[in-house]
Amino acid sequence: MSMSHVEWKTPWRSLDSGTEMPAIHRQLEQEIVAEHPLHGKQATAIARRIDCDDVLVRLGDGTYANVHLPWSRPGSERGLGEYPSFFVYGSLDAFVSAMQKDFDEYGNDS
Repeated sequence: MSMSHVEWKTPWRSLDSGTEMPAIHRQLEQEIVAEHPLHGKQATAIARRIDCDDVLVRLGDGTYANVHLPWSRPGSERGLGEYPSFFVYGSLDAFVSAMQKDFDEYGNDS
């Protein structure tokens, strides 16, 4: 499966490449400091959840991860290396399966 074949389901949506994608990339660069496990992994933001600050990123090795951005200020000392929290989906198929579960849960909350 390729990213162009992903059918986005609420609460996930692709990022707007105009202003949103560059803003998310700047925030990732500010928050993924040298002490963070994702530092140097070439995280590229692709999508985000509409109900929280979770962002889907593609790492340089081709795996996908969920990064929860705390939107801390540049230079913040809070939790260096600990935040932003993240977990790795692995493959795109694994993310799509997780997105389906998110969709099912999100639909039940309304």
